[in-house]
Amino acid sequence: MGKKAFSKNDREKKERIVSIDAYLSDYFMSTLANKLLKERRIHVLQKKVGGIKMTKDMSAEELYKNGCKYYKGDGVPVDKERALLLFEQAAQLGCIEAQADCSAMYYDGEGTEADFEKAFYWTEKVAQQGDADAQRALGVAYYRGIGTEIDYEKALYWFEKAAEQGDDWAQNCCGNMYYQGTVTGERDCEKALYWFEKAAEQGHALAQRKCGEMYLSGEGTEADPEKAQYWLKKYDETTKMTPQKEFELACTLYKGEGVTANPEKALYWFEQAVEHGHDEAPYYLGNMYYRGEGTQTDKKKALSLFKKAAKKGYSEAQYTCGTMYYKGEGTPVDMNQAFLWMEKAAEQGHALAKGFLQRCKRNKKEKNKNKRTC
Repeated sequence: MGKKAFSKNDREKKERIVSIDAYLSDYFMSTLANKLLKERRIHVLQKKVGGIKMTKDMSAEELYKNGCKYYKGDGVPVDKERALLLFEQAAQLGCIEAQADCSAMYYDGEGTEADFEKAFYWTEKVAQQGDADAQRALGVAYYRGIGTEIDYEKALYWFEKAAEQGDDWAQNCCGNMYYQGTVTGERDCEKALYWFEKAAEQGHALAQRKCGEMYLSGEGTEADPEKAQYWLKKYDETTKMTPQKEFELACTLYKGEGVTANPEKALYWFEQAVEHGHDEAPYYLGNMYYRGEGTQTDKKKALSLFKKAAKKGYSEAQYTCGTMYYKGEGTPVDMNQAFLWMEKAAEQGHALAKGFLQRCKRNKKEKNKNKRTC
């Protein structure tokens, strides 16, 4: 289990594949966690547990649904150990969603200690049923020796399976492996260019750059300066950071979508997006300072950022500003500012802001009525 080290005799081979190795690192099963596992589920014991009645003849689907409840805490206490037990029962009955969740939980060490061999076992089950994300993950496992021995031939086999289904990341991996001659020791630039172009056509930046370089030098094809210029220009367009791309990268790092969540890096990219004028980024950055995520809690700075987004017409930020002025968070209580921002949010249809103003109006009427009675 785990990564197999390269021997001294393998040093030359290691150098040949370094370009693809740089992109694999911890990607194993990340797409399962991102796409297949957007809603992780798990669990079922054959007895009444936490309010859910279990029976011996439950179907894979029922086991899986109940497992989800324990994973999410839906009507029962969160219990990931029980969830994993239920997922495994459903997985053994052929439930592909449960198999994918078992894979991810063993890989991440949720409800159990991390076990890459078991993660590999369940990933392989999913991949064999034709799921492109699992096929790509299995290719990574074989390439890096995660839960199995390193096997470049099998890695390429599974990358190609995913690539044939249109997975641009796997297509780029295939291109790299053929270009480096990872399996046979002999480069196949024609096949490499084929897969690089497939990935490039889907917007894969590194593949676009490689296509440009290969058309320029005539590797795997006749030199074609016009096509080289086309792909290198595409690469520049794809990789050029814009405020929107900075914002999207920050959101990805914050949520952990397809990558390990990293609040510190998310904070950095939200700050970049704010600095470059993204309208919504100040609100998200403000939330991080408000909650102390990736940084120390600073409600004064959070309010300043919320106001920046609020002034650009972002209703959620306007409502948050109103709430903070009302409660005196990061600022002294200021009812004039509270109502100002609540009204702006309400004008844009913000339901909570409308409710706040309606409650205030009712309370004011009640106070006036009581005064008249006295």
